[in-house]
Parts: sequence; structure tokens; C-alpha cells
Amino acid sequence: EDADAARTLADEIIADEKANESDKAMASRIVGSMLLNGDDQSQAMGYLQRAMEFNGLNNNDHYEVMFIIAQLQAQEEKYAEALTTLDRLLTETKSQDPNQLVLKANVLLRLERYPETIAVLKPVVDATPEPNPQWLQLLLAAYAESGQTAEATALAEQVAAKTPGDKRSQLNL
Repeated sequence: EDADAARTLADEIIADEKANESDKAMASRIVGSMLLNGDDQSQAMGYLQRAMEFNGLNNNDHYEVMFIIAQLQAQEEKYAEALTTLDRLLTETKSQDPNQLVLKANVLLRLERYPETIAVLKPVVDATPEPNPQWLQLLLAAYAESGQTAEATALAEQVAAKTPGDKRSQLNL
């Protein structure tokens, strides 16, 4: 629970000539994850990126760290970097994880690549019995920004009908 002490220990492990890549990667991952809860996201990112560079994590940890890095890049509005990280993640894992795909769609939307946003997001929405309302908002925005007003209107009507008490969905309609 002491991030400063953990960082000191991790830095010692990383600097130790006797430590192997797995030791260094895990130390970096642990400190990076601890720092996520603090105010210094850039230091967390640095440790997590180092964990990736050491290439000593097992597959699950490796890809979890890669997804966290993509999320941090998106939060810092480094959309091109986030997209590169996500594309690598999705290519290497062949993942169809909705959370990963929705993050990619969100990044594509921010990059104003609306047709690609729709191509990534629509299958996720269609495959989910009760899609997250935020996913629908992203898809609605992509339709609207791409000039697909009929699709945007139909989706807005669908969302508004399902959530009659939600002011945002009513305003979107």
C-alpha cells in the first residue's frame, strides 16, 4: 500500500544486474499499477511501458498492461498512439473483447474517422443484447458526424424509446 516504498524496491530490482527480464517486468508492472491510483498517470505509464519493453510478462499480464497503456494514452488525448497500441493488442490477441473494441471505436471517433468508428462499433452493439448506453452514444455520434442522419435518427429514436426518463437521450433525439 506504500507506492513510494514499492517504487524504491522496484527501481532496485530493475537496476539489479542479477534480475532477469521477468523480475524487472513484474516489478515495473506492479509499481505502474499502484501509481494508477495516484495523481501521476505519466509515471504509471512510464513503468507500464517499461514492463512491456522488458518482455518478461506472461501473456495475460502482457496484454492487460497493453490495454491499460492504450487507455492511458486515450485519456491523455494521444489518440494516434492509443490506436497503434490497440491495433497491436487486437492483432496479437485476435480479441473480440467488447471493452477493447469500444475503446478503439472511441479513439477512432476522436480522430474523426467516423466510417471506421461505425465499422468497429456497430458489430459490438449488434452482438450485445443490452448494449451499454455509452456505446450507443458513441455510435450515434459517429452516424451524425458522418452524415448518416437516417441511421442516427433511427438509433436516437430507439434509445429514447428505451429510456424515456433520460434527458440526454431525449435531447439527442
